[in-house]
Amino acid sequence: MSLLAVSGIVALILLAGAVAWFGAEAVARRRIKTLLDASNRVRSGDFTVRLRVPAGKGELSQLGAAFDDMAEALQKRDTELREALLELHAQASTDPLTRLSNRRELRERLPREVLRAQHRCGKVAALMIDLDLFKNINDTYGHNAGDLVLSEVGKLLRGGIRASDIACRYGGEEILIILPDTAVKVATERAESIRKSIKQLRIVSEGREIGPVTVSIGVAIFPEHAEDAEALLRAADDALYQAKHGGRDRVAIGQRGAV
Repeated sequence: MSLLAVSGIVALILLAGAVAWFGAEAVARRRIKTLLDASNRVRSGDFTVRLRVPAGKGELSQLGAAFDDMAEALQKRDTELREALLELHAQASTDPLTRLSNRRELRERLPREVLRAQHRCGKVAALMIDLDLFKNINDTYGHNAGDLVLSEVGKLLRGGIRASDIACRYGGEEILIILPDTAVKVATERAESIRKSIKQLRIVSEGREIGPVTVSIGVAIFPEHAEDAEALLRAADDALYQAKHGGRDRVAIGQRGAV
């Protein structure tokens, strides 16, 4: 073989080696850039990112696999943390007996609903519900029976409200329901429906049927009966008093200028 031919072969080998080296370096650079981009996404809170580098014995392949394992672990921990925070919020904002919202949740949400109604020239209805002669239930059947009645009423109300509504144990045997975007006619119909549904409940405690359980309900509307959230609660409470004074087991409507 001539020297020229040998020189040509050597040149081809060197060229092929250079191409392979530069190609490998380019692949490595792309993988490193991908890893850096993925790391930045994780740092910003996106734990769903995965490199999914093809399996191999190279250091970059092993690093990619380790990154994916780390991201998966972080995503799992993030999910668990979010679920724990949601559970804590639910416990802090929910009455444990009725599983309705508590007054703390009401104080946070009601002013927002009233403010939203003001901006949209809308309405907010408040239904103040009181279990009639609840003390007699406790005295006759025992406090466990009273708790059962509250639990069953809470269950009924939870199943009959919209996602936008607020059903809250206001205190003792009083329950408050807030109905955004609801005028007096619809609010009164809802109150009557609730009254009838509660009266139809059949509650048995230790083999003894309790009831019928009746409720009195006061209905007030923002802005007809009140100028703000606190006044709306007072107007609903005044209407509830009228319902009780009128004989219980009935619905009463707030009066304009009553508060």
